[in-house]
Amino acid sequence: MCSHQRATAGTIILVARLWDAFFDPVMGVLADRTKHPLGQIPPVGALDFDSVAVFMVLAYSTPHFAQPMKIVYAFVTNILLMTLYSANNMPYSRWVP
Repeated sequence: MCSHQRATAGTIILVARLWDAFFDPVMGVLADRTKHPLGQIPPVGALDFDSVAVFMVLAYSTPHFAQPMKIVYAFVTNILLMTLYSANNMPYSRWVP
C-alpha cells in the first residue's frame, strides 16, 4: 500500500470519526427526550441490527469501480455505517449501569 493510499484511508476514517463525535451526542439527546408509550428505544432505535450488518458488509467490501469512485464509495458507506451504528446503539447504551 502506497503512502497516499494510507493517507486516503486514514482521512476517510478520520472524517467518519469526526462525524461520529458530533452525531453521538445528538443521538443521545434524542434518545433522552423521546416520550413514547413503548419506551425510548422503539422510535429512536428503530433501525435494527440487520441494517447495521448490511452496511458493514457494504463498507468493508470493494466494488469494481474506478479508483476515485472507490474512494467516494468507501467514504459514504463508512459514514452511513457509523451513523446507523450510533442511531442503533446510543439508545441501548444509556441503560448500561
